[in-house]
Amino acid sequence: MKLRNFIYLTTIALLSGCYYLQSTTTPISTVQYTPNIKNTSHLVIFMPGIGDNPIAFQEAGFFDDPDATFDTLVVDSHFAYYKEKKLIERVYLDIIKPATTKYTKITLLGISLGGYGALSIAQKYPQSIDQIILFSPFLGDLSLVDEIKTQGGLDKWYLTQQNNTNLGFGDNAWLFLQQLISSSEIKIILAYGKQDKFSSAADLLALNLPKNLTIRVKGKHNWATWSKLWRKLLKEDFL
Repeated sequence: MKLRNFIYLTTIALLSGCYYLQSTTTPISTVQYTPNIKNTSHLVIFMPGIGDNPIAFQEAGFFDDPDATFDTLVVDSHFAYYKEKKLIERVYLDIIKPATTKYTKITLLGISLGGYGALSIAQKYPQSIDQIILFSPFLGDLSLVDEIKTQGGLDKWYLTQQNNTNLGFGDNAWLFLQQLISSSEIKIILAYGKQDKFSSAADLLALNLPKNLTIRVKGKHNWATWSKLWRKLLKEDFL
């Protein structure tokens, strides 16, 4: 394993340590913010990154616009849901499936690890998701980015057995993206900072998306950057 990937995975383990102490619940916990406009037909489901709690979005100013034309719901999708492989079913059964009776459009917005989570859910239940917004997404081991480039790009890439044994967590994200981009089944919007620690993965993904569906700003992997991206996303009417 390359040094940069060892450092990254070690960091993930350290950051997620306190999350092992949390328990998963049924149903999964959520926080909802409702705009002034009633009877909206669009629900945006927010999924935080590792180490962030649900109110981080509110603290970063994501829900400051009282005239938003969509409902917002933040999922408390802490690391235990990923570790215990309960995230996909809980979000679908507890949130998405009931929401389809009220909303005609459902968007998953994931930040960092939440981006991986959003893709995992959409992969299992594509018929229930209209749009995915990825903020600085974690897409697995960064060595896979090099492998995809070596094979000539995402459209030519195939997952080898060697890749599969070395990677584990995250390889299915790229497989699904490959499938999704070729089929145009779900709209993908990508937003990230140019100095983000996952920028190499985001740059690769951006090469395979329409230019008008990618937002880049100056910034690193933090809430200051994501707040800037969110304001730009709203201003340019991506939602």
